[in-house]
Amino acid sequence: MSRDRWAVTTVGDVMTAETALTTIRSNESLLDVVQTLEAQKLSVLAVIRDNGQLMGLLEKQAIVRLMQGQTSAINPVPAK
Repeated sequence: MSRDRWAVTTVGDVMTAETALTTIRSNESLLDVVQTLEAQKLSVLAVIRDNGQLMGLLEKQAIVRLMQGQTSAINPVPAK
């Protein structure tokens, strides 16, 4: 997309639709999540609650930081 279209392009025009996201449940194991990321060549997964409500996004890079012991870079969201 050329820069001259930015002012008239909405977020909705460029976002990934909710139905197109690969989702995981918040209680899935980290091993299962890593396998999903690798198998589908993804860099981010949508994390959902049992009721289907979006909790947040889990980035592959956050898992890498966790594995490297850089847990201060991860901001967990408390479950409601």
